[in-house]
Amino acid sequence: YRTLNEFVIVSVQSKAEEIVEKHKAIIASAKDQQIFFDAIMNLPAPYKNLRAAVKKYNKQAKAK
Repeated sequence: YRTLNEFVIVSVQSKAEEIVEKHKAIIASAKDQQIFFDAIMNLPAPYKNLRAAVKKYNKQAKAK
């Protein structure tokens, strides 16, 4: 490298390309992205047993 600036630019660009490639491997296509984000944004309501457990926990925590 001729200058520190050149070194920094090349290093940052290389790391950015690596990050983009990792991201592409995780969520490959637009359809995959849509499925993934729909799944995390539209979570089902908690089940009755879970709700009951949360209520029981909160009741016990308040008693302490």
